[in-house]
Amino acid sequence: MRPDGRCGLEATPPPALTSGDPAQFQTSVDLLFRDYAPGTGRLRQLERLIAMAREDGVPVLVTLMPVLPGYLALVEREHAGAIAHYLRQAHGVRGADVLDWHDAGKLGLTFVDYSDYGHLADAAVPEMTARLGRELLARYPDLGKR
Repeated sequence: MRPDGRCGLEATPPPALTSGDPAQFQTSVDLLFRDYAPGTGRLRQLERLIAMAREDGVPVLVTLMPVLPGYLALVEREHAGAIAHYLRQAHGVRGADVLDWHDAGKLGLTFVDYSDYGHLADAAVPEMTARLGRELLARYPDLGKR
């Protein structure tokens, strides 16, 4: 808990991007993976949240957001089994549709679109927001009529 009453992680910020070379993240990949490790416990929490939304008639789209392509390659090399297991489980989340965008390279994103390993640069946010909006309207056309 922060002094102002908000919850949040107090972590060392990731290094700023200097290039598309994933080697710049080698020293932090294990720390980041440990701190933000995907796991079945988190997926079960997500399923409980989805169930509550579905009780209220809200459609749910779980979106696996894209991370920096070089970082993804590094994490997949270092933690291949854990990532593959998590992705299989995420695709099986009950009560929701899944939009798998975890591979930024497939979306045409490069290191210039990121401010760090997992957060889009300000310049890339409008396009990704518009892309997500189009995806939501395509999947749930009635949402635009509320």
